[in-house]
Amino acid sequence: MRVLFITVAMLFAVGNQPDELQTTKARYLMTIHKKVLESAAKRGVKGSVTVVVDIEKTGHLSSLRVKKSSGHPAVDESVLRAVLTASPFGPLPAELGLRLIEVEIKVDTF
Repeated sequence: MRVLFITVAMLFAVGNQPDELQTTKARYLMTIHKKVLESAAKRGVKGSVTVVVDIEKTGHLSSLRVKKSSGHPAVDESVLRAVLTASPFGPLPAELGLRLIEVEIKVDTF
C-alpha cells in the first residue's frame, strides 16, 4: 500500500491574530493541500521532497523551488510538476491583506 502525505505551511509570522483570520489561513492551506495531493497522486510521486512556493495575490505562482531534495532528481522534478499542475490556487483571501505569501509543501510517499 502506498501512502501519500502532504504537509503545507505558510511561512510568515502569525502572531496573535483573531481566530477568524487563523481559520481563513487554515482554509486556504487546505485548498492548496487538496490540489497538490490530487496532482501528486495522479503523477504517482514516490519519495520525500519539500518545496517552497511563492503565491501571488491572484493565486498564481511567482516562484517554486526545492527546499529539501529527495536525493533523486526525477522525484524532485515530479513533485515540482505536480505543484505546477495544481496551480493556480485561487486568490489569496482579502482578509489576509497580503500581496504574496511563501508556502512550504512537503510531499512524502512510502
